[in-house]
Amino acid sequence: MNEDKIPAQLKLACALNKLLLINKKKHLKNKKEGINDLSLDHSYDKISSRTGLRLATISDVFSGKSDVKISTIELLLDSMGFTYTKLGTIMDKISNEEATEYINSKKGKA
Repeated sequence: MNEDKIPAQLKLACALNKLLLINKKKHLKNKKEGINDLSLDHSYDKISSRTGLRLATISDVFSGKSDVKISTIELLLDSMGFTYTKLGTIMDKISNEEATEYINSKKGKA
């Protein structure tokens, strides 16, 4: 892959993963405090249940394998409780190197 220009879908995948990690951390904190927040989507399964998207679709988006429609991005953001502004802020901070490392780490798990 050309390191000078990382496709937007790879940066998107990395950014969505960061948002999911925020929710996972919040879920673990809530669990320790005895809080069961049913509106907090912190896993592919939860996102799939709320959005109606197939698990394979969600996995492909989060691993950078899929160039997604804006409507799918909106479903994912709504499910996780984030805005386009938050997504954009995170994407702007992701370097090409970080996106490449993230995608390579996902390939190792496949």
